[in-house]
Amino acid sequence: MASVSSSCGFCGAEKENLSKCSRCKSVFYCSKECQKSHWKAHKANCKLAPKVPVANEKLPIKFPQPTRRDLDSIARFVCGSLKAKYFSVINDVFEDEKALKILNEVKQLHRSGVFQDGQLSGGRTASDIDQKFTETKIRGDKITWLEGNETDAPNIVKLIEFVDTLVICCNNLPNGISEYRIEGRAKAMVACYPGNGAGYTRHVDNPDGDGRCLTVIYYLNQGWGEDSGGKLRIYRENGHVDVEPVLNRLLMFWSDGRNPHEVLPAYCTRYAITIWYFDAEERRRAKELHRHLFYSVPI
Repeated sequence: MASVSSSCGFCGAEKENLSKCSRCKSVFYCSKECQKSHWKAHKANCKLAPKVPVANEKLPIKFPQPTRRDLDSIARFVCGSLKAKYFSVINDVFEDEKALKILNEVKQLHRSGVFQDGQLSGGRTASDIDQKFTETKIRGDKITWLEGNETDAPNIVKLIEFVDTLVICCNNLPNGISEYRIEGRAKAMVACYPGNGAGYTRHVDNPDGDGRCLTVIYYLNQGWGEDSGGKLRIYRENGHVDVEPVLNRLLMFWSDGRNPHEVLPAYCTRYAITIWYFDAEERRRAKELHRHLFYSVPI
């Protein structure tokens, strides 16, 4: 079975239509020679892939949706969901044509070579504290950052502007995001999981009070199916919720310990754009602490 886009598990070559290991279906190769050469190292980790059903063309709607699609109605729906469940999912954010334009710009960025390995931030990220991970085992994505004013990515800029407007609307509603005063955001992170079983183990976005209070993710995966992997799993005391990374879906959730989550292994190339929004007071305290630690370092 061929992959859409990934890298060879032996030589690292990034090409279209690599072949999967027929047994585990999680490692890709550009030739039979590379697969044979890699078998000695791969053999110990090669496990029979579980059989999973292929999703229908259109997923059943398992997340409630706003009854109206104007900005105010969406904002009220988001605020209600955040208060009740700590997360909110909005499907079909834009017209299909616009969503595909955003996807094409992300693919162009990917092809340009600006993506780099995702870096680890503070806090425990390993699900099993007894297991020793390398960074790529904890987090396997490639990323780049955008300010939101790039002239060569006008559709991504429009997405960022829409999310900014939605968050401001939520923040300004009388019964909106009352526990935070959102002022400012981080740069937008454009991420690609290369599809070789890469994921991101269980973690919390803001475990250390760095100011991030709201995580917003826009998914860009056309033709996603169950066998593609890469779901975002949000953990709860009595189980978990899986969010499929389908094209044109917006996921919003609190960035603190209420939403520990992970990206399950992705078996096809997986794209997403993430933006973090800051609580004004917590961000101010985090900056003060950073300055204090910086100036307190002995020389």
